[in-house]
Amino acid sequence: MDEPATALGASPSRGGGTRPSRPTLAAVARAAGVAPSTASLAFSGSGPVSEDAKARVLAAAAELGYGGPDPVRVRSAEGVRASSVSSWTSV
Repeated sequence: MDEPATALGASPSRGGGTRPSRPTLAAVARAAGVAPSTASLAFSGSGPVSEDAKARVLAAAAELGYGGPDPVRVRSAEGVRASSVSSWTSV
């Protein structure tokens, strides 16, 4: 039996079906058999990740066509963090 498209990073559309989208880090981790945090560490090169796990993550990423984080979502998340300013005054 085939796995649903959502396993590869597709997301539901408003019409009830699925639309193809960019593969996610979670999809890469699932395909590699590791936790998303391990997949993230394998890409960043920091933290304790075995060579075997790193190889599985990179192979899964290549197979799924994972190209890293979505730049639009990264820019929008950066804007959210920087948009909050507060000021206190005494009367």
